[in-house]
Amino acid sequence: MIKIVRILFLLFFVSQNADALMKADMPKSAKQGSLVRVLITDPEGGPHDVHFYPVGWPEKPDHLEVHAVQINADTQLALIPIGADAKPGLVLVSVFSRTFGYSLTLEIKEAGFPVSRDTQFVGELKGKLLDDFRGQKEELKKIFTERTEKRYWREDLKFSQPLKNMEVTSPFGKIRHKVSKKDGKWDINHFGADLHADVGTPVYAVEKGVVRLATKFLAEGKIVIIDHGYGLFSLYFHLLRLKVYEGDIVNRGDVIAWSGQTGAAIGPHLHFEWRLYGTAISPWNFMPEPPMFEQKAVPPPAKKKRRGAK
Repeated sequence: MIKIVRILFLLFFVSQNADALMKADMPKSAKQGSLVRVLITDPEGGPHDVHFYPVGWPEKPDHLEVHAVQINADTQLALIPIGADAKPGLVLVSVFSRTFGYSLTLEIKEAGFPVSRDTQFVGELKGKLLDDFRGQKEELKKIFTERTEKRYWREDLKFSQPLKNMEVTSPFGKIRHKVSKKDGKWDINHFGADLHADVGTPVYAVEKGVVRLATKFLAEGKIVIIDHGYGLFSLYFHLLRLKVYEGDIVNRGDVIAWSGQTGAAIGPHLHFEWRLYGTAISPWNFMPEPPMFEQKAVPPPAKKKRRGAK
């Protein structure tokens, strides 16, 4: 009850102080894994900040603050990530200029992700391997907190494909069952999409950006991360060989690596992932969703006739 009162108070207070000339438009609802675009129109210009208060606020004080990107003289665009594991419910989105505020509500809906039928056993890491694993996870977190104040992506947010032929072997958001001796059982969403790719298949940059990471990790194998500006990153895992180095500026369509089966990959494929302000969102926010890969049935070998048989 207290939470509802606080939200209604903030919604009323901010809206009453909103500049009549400033407007913010966004969808009324969004599914888990989606990208919410907040279009801000203000003749007085920016800057504008957008605050996203997830389900559980204010008991859980963490919220996301986003700096809007200038599109033209009086229009700015802010991007809000809705994680695959975001809790469904009504949330608050507030837009602030230098002196005014504007609030909207957004309903987060369940995406209905598929559920794996298998359970994956997770081995326990010890000693140096455990230290390396933890260090690599911290390095990823640090990269995702960086916000390059330069936009490499286009206004329509349409990106090219990382592979020439796109077929999905494991979809984004799929709920996977994990088990280990130490932690027992738990479920986790698949934060990327696995794409069918034979070893040695060229992998392409989906848009211009700066290579923030080009190295080898324990779980992800050989990995490339490209920073496209304003908190948006594309990630490529389990690569065979890298063509780029950290700090390189790549363009849309450049070959950045060749796919493989490195790290914890069970078979050859490309794990393709997107992060916005550190939150994993569906790759299909930026390009058409490809079909699922269908394993072609291999006919049994023909029986050889024995000598002398009629």
